[in-house]
Amino acid sequence: FNTLTMAEEMSKYDKFFMPYEFDFRGRAYAKPLLNPQKDDLNKGLLLLANKKPIGERGLYWLKFIVATLGEQDGIDKKHPDERVKWTEEHLPEIEAIAYNPLDCLEMWAQGDNRFQYYAACKELVNALTNPEGAEAYCSGFPIGFDGACSGMQHYSAMTLDEKSGRLVNLCDAERQDLYGYVANKVLEDINQLITEAKPNRIIIPRHKSGSEVIEEMEIEEASMAQHWLDSGLIGRSLVK
Repeated sequence: FNTLTMAEEMSKYDKFFMPYEFDFRGRAYAKPLLNPQKDDLNKGLLLLANKKPIGERGLYWLKFIVATLGEQDGIDKKHPDERVKWTEEHLPEIEAIAYNPLDCLEMWAQGDNRFQYYAACKELVNALTNPEGAEAYCSGFPIGFDGACSGMQHYSAMTLDEKSGRLVNLCDAERQDLYGYVANKVLEDINQLITEAKPNRIIIPRHKSGSEVIEEMEIEEASMAQHWLDSGLIGRSLVK
């Protein structure tokens, strides 16, 4: 409610400035209640004030961000060219979302980035229907880019480690997913523990009334491994 109230108030102005502060690391943080660093709704409500003609390359990246925010069919993890192709193949659905959002909620209102996705669909349709041509359309739509595990990218680049560099897409090779790679390795180890079925004594520490009480349990590694495997929790999201 507070976000929408602030957005309605700020919509009275053609443009407004947003104050930021920096922490000791140099990271910038927007201060207002309505700001582009918050949740999906906040991001979906904001446009950059100084618009420019998008040109051919801008149109490409606008199509890219539509697919990325849509998150359908796992397309948001694909190569940019594949995302652009997905957008071009789904233009009828994108136009339906832009023109009649309330009549097709199932097409856009389910994902984590639903408001940004709707805003992106609307912006793309505005560009494609621009009387002077899509490339002449002036847009202020913010297009974000996310690194593939940027911390590991830095380490890989500094150490010139080709193996980790490939896993974070610093090398000219098929696109990789470090988080998924690690998750699969963990699952391989768990399955190996189940297969070998070696009994081991596991000591489980517990805290009680402020003091640590050690409880010892005799349990097979295979039993614990099977529990984790059955939980379905081990995957890309957990690793990340």
